[in-house]
Amino acid sequence: MKIMKKVSQFTEGRILSPLIGFALPVLLELLAVPITVMLQGIAGAFGVRIPVSCLMSQIVPVSLFRIGLATPASTLLQIVLCAGYYIWIEKRAAAGAR
Repeated sequence: MKIMKKVSQFTEGRILSPLIGFALPVLLELLAVPITVMLQGIAGAFGVRIPVSCLMSQIVPVSLFRIGLATPASTLLQIVLCAGYYIWIEKRAAAGAR
């Protein structure tokens, strides 16, 4: 945590000290997230949310309820992708433990 010590020394006595002290660890953890989380987010947004909202906006009469269904559909895909990735990791770890 050398970075955190340097940041705390730099921000000591400044107004932004609590903000940087809170935000930097979160940022560093986000940078360490595997690329699979980013890919599932992109797949949910561009693969489901945008196409479903465009499709629902073409159904007459146009309803914000139908267009809003794109978000839960995207969430459902993201949950399935995360669960699938978790199962894949567990199987891989179990196979490596043998």
